[in-house]
Amino acid sequence: MKSKEKFFFILSILCLISFILIVSQSIYIHNFGNVVMIGVPLCLIGAIFLSISKTEKYGWISWIFLLLIISSITLLANS
Repeated sequence: MKSKEKFFFILSILCLISFILIVSQSIYIHNFGNVVMIGVPLCLIGAIFLSISKTEKYGWISWIFLLLIISSITLLANS
């Protein structure tokens, strides 16, 4: 993996970790609007970073981003 691809892969992992922190904070303060307003664009940015990194070995992470987007929209619908 080239250094540029590794950089974008690390950025996508950081977006995933940030999303998890946003969800846990939103559960604690009972405000799921933050998940949709901040979390969904963060997941989209992370998915873009992952596609730029072109790591076929970790392609399953893009499915995690997709599932997180769907689940965050479901959280908003239920609140």
